[in-house]
Amino acid sequence: MVIYKKIFLLILILGFYLLLPSNVSAFDYKNGHFEKINTDYPLGLPVQLNDGRVFIISDDSIINFDSDTNKFKKIATLNTAIDKHDNTKAIGLNQNKILFIAPLFNKPSEQFEREIYWLILNDLYKYKSLFFRDKDISSTREAWRAYKQLPETEKEKIYLPYLKKDFNLLKKYYDYIEDYKKSMYAQLFDIDSYNFEYTGKLNLRRRHAKKVLLKDGSVLLFGGFVQRDNSIPIGISDSGMYRKASVFELYNPDTKEFSLIKSPKIFNNINDLFIYNDNLLIVADNRFYLYNLHTHKLRESKCEVNGMNFLQLGNGDIVFVSNIFDKFRNHMILKRYNPEKDTIVELGKLIVPRGEAYLYNMTLLPDGNILVNGGQNIEKSGNFSGDAIYENRTEIFSPETGESVLIKNMPYKKPGGYSVVLNDGRILLYFGKNACLYVPKK
Repeated sequence: MVIYKKIFLLILILGFYLLLPSNVSAFDYKNGHFEKINTDYPLGLPVQLNDGRVFIISDDSIINFDSDTNKFKKIATLNTAIDKHDNTKAIGLNQNKILFIAPLFNKPSEQFEREIYWLILNDLYKYKSLFFRDKDISSTREAWRAYKQLPETEKEKIYLPYLKKDFNLLKKYYDYIEDYKKSMYAQLFDIDSYNFEYTGKLNLRRRHAKKVLLKDGSVLLFGGFVQRDNSIPIGISDSGMYRKASVFELYNPDTKEFSLIKSPKIFNNINDLFIYNDNLLIVADNRFYLYNLHTHKLRESKCEVNGMNFLQLGNGDIVFVSNIFDKFRNHMILKRYNPEKDTIVELGKLIVPRGEAYLYNMTLLPDGNILVNGGQNIEKSGNFSGDAIYENRTEIFSPETGESVLIKNMPYKKPGGYSVVLNDGRILLYFGKNACLYVPKK
């Protein structure tokens, strides 16, 4: 019996050592590895301050991420005068404060459109001669369409008498009016006292503007969408119900004021915005532009840009992806733009085709390589959005060699999400309800 026990113990030990290499290989420390983090919070934008602290700005919450314990904790609720649907609403300042710039975008008539529709629809058609004297209205649908084209002040004359008949609805309306006015003022959140304070008033009510922290601590806004006049036909600079903005706006943290800067050119399709030396590097209208805010000189690149998902390297160069479609697969070619020489060179291609630019994520690693995660598995997904199968295959691309290597799969099959490089070199990947850390190779 003793002999059998010794044999069993020997086999157990031998089996352990035989399995050990596969376990070590599974973590693949040669190219880094992933570690899951538990979170119950929704999708949000990571904001990193200059001292390295990281906060997640979700729909209506500010969440602190403790990089020592890898724990998330809600620390504040956003004020109602901040558009929670704007996923670009926050940026970290040098003074350990978070600046929120996200005015409420829906006009009062749009915010309560559903309620107003049922309140006024029949009377719009019944009293059409009073509201639309110069229009031929033959149905309730045409009456509603004509109402939608009216200026906000004219709409208010029609719907406000109906709202006054419902006390609760009227209160919600006036509360929104108050927040709508306040939201034109940016807000500062102090991460030490957890207090909000109103700061400068914006010149434009816009959504999804690019926000860049300049070297002097000021914040530049560019692009995004502004409200459009519904009575004017949609043009090339419009996107649905909104009009694309091509105006710079500068926030000065010392004076707490916003100032307009005349744009040197009307840009119709703005992709991204970077800082390059003392210039703004603008990616718009299939071109790169270098613009000096002091001299107001603009240099337009001679190179045509056919690509998306732009990432700035440590030396200021821009890496971006060009999609080349054929009947077999989608090739994702990475290219590199040198602003000094105004040249574009092809680097290489990704191993995994990942679909649309907004579905995958590229992160610059501390060693200069690029971590690529997320996207849609176009080989397995169906033709409709509901049939999408997301990627967990992850790769590291070298801008120097043009080669990409697959590493151990990410723990989740997700679109790209947001990423931020922590002070210790780890990468926080945040998807909402799911998060993980990428730990680079030692």
